[in-house]
Amino acid sequence: MSINWVELTSSNGPLPIGQERFLSPSTQLDGATLKIIVPPPSSLSDSDAPVLRATEFQAQGIAYLSDMRLVFVSNDPGAAPGPASFSSFSVAYPNILGVKYEQPWFGGNYIEFVIRPVQDGGLATGSIVKCQLRVDGRGLYEFSASLGARMNAERNKRVELNTLPVYTPPTNQNSGMNQSSAQVPNDLPPGYSA
Repeated sequence: MSINWVELTSSNGPLPIGQERFLSPSTQLDGATLKIIVPPPSSLSDSDAPVLRATEFQAQGIAYLSDMRLVFVSNDPGAAPGPASFSSFSVAYPNILGVKYEQPWFGGNYIEFVIRPVQDGGLATGSIVKCQLRVDGRGLYEFSASLGARMNAERNKRVELNTLPVYTPPTNQNSGMNQSSAQVPNDLPPGYSA
């Protein structure tokens, strides 16, 4: 997960890294607002620390999905990010801990996801960061479904890579052994009387 580290093309789109492939333009979410909520550091004890509040960053822009990560680019990525804004955001699917499609009684729908920051990504490691992605138009539900499908595909790929090999019994390599010594006894235990 990184903030303000996405490389951009000349048209302000995200530049693919390695063999990354961005999904179709129909999965882009134009006019989106991303809010990043960083909890206060918990390294200080409650009695020593003043009242600390969560830090919030917010920007409007376009959200993209690739086969490796979720990328958000603000509408004005060339502008210097302020204390409460950012120019770009990127998170790999394995670092997304959970995704929820929220439908509140009052207000618009949004996607909430919880992420684990990485070292040197712009946010403190060891904390859990909450993000909210909103849009004023259509497409949020479809984007959420595509995000869920990509995360499931990534999870299945990791499960396939971590599967254990199939057990094969050892073959009898001691052909010089006596046939009677190589046999396993098949004696039944003694009977019990009640």
